[in-house]
Amino acid sequence: MFSLLGILWSFPFKILPFINWATALIILSFIYYIFLSWKLACGIFLYSLLMILILQWIDGFPLPLWQIACAVIIVAWIGQFYGHHIEGKRPSFFENIQFLLIGPVWLLADVYRKFNVKY
Repeated sequence: MFSLLGILWSFPFKILPFINWATALIILSFIYYIFLSWKLACGIFLYSLLMILILQWIDGFPLPLWQIACAVIIVAWIGQFYGHHIEGKRPSFFENIQFLLIGPVWLLADVYRKFNVKY
């Protein structure tokens, strides 16, 4: 999620400092998540705001943000495929692109369960 937002943040479509392709994706995803659970949608929204602050901070680094995001996504995918290899299962998003949107909420739901937050 961080890498995708970082790459989208780098595309030249900025109306205001925080209105760009990344924030457009966050807003569209938020609408989708509201239909699943408003508590999960609020948690993802807060997490997304944190990522926006981090992306804005990283955007001031000497290395371009899109290069940092690409490096993070390569390392993350290697780790993900290695984990799926150990499990012996294929990643779910190969079966349905919707699982790419479900992944972050699924992880947040796990955090909610650990803290006994009903969603």
